[in-house]
Amino acid sequence: MLCGHFIGIDKLERLKLLQNDPLVKEFDISVKAPSTVSRFLSNFTYKTTQMFRDINFKVFKKLLSKSGLKQITIDIDSSVVNVEGNQEGAKKGYNPKKVGN
Repeated sequence: MLCGHFIGIDKLERLKLLQNDPLVKEFDISVKAPSTVSRFLSNFTYKTTQMFRDINFKVFKKLLSKSGLKQITIDIDSSVVNVEGNQEGAKKGYNPKKVGN
């Protein structure tokens, strides 16, 4: 969830996209199944979600400091997720391989 949060994943199902991500593997981060994350999150209130967000930020900051990197670049435009039909939340964007999707 930490990685998903910082790259703007808006649907739990898309957490699957992170399972083979090189950075996720480099930091040995476990990516749980969307159904597991959903059950976990169903117990949260608004207050606990804000606390969770603060914890995410602190953990991410600690990971960055341990990495020794002076700066990072988060490239949020490099992945293309093709959807067919009228998927909720899907929008047309730039995809040079499948124009119009």
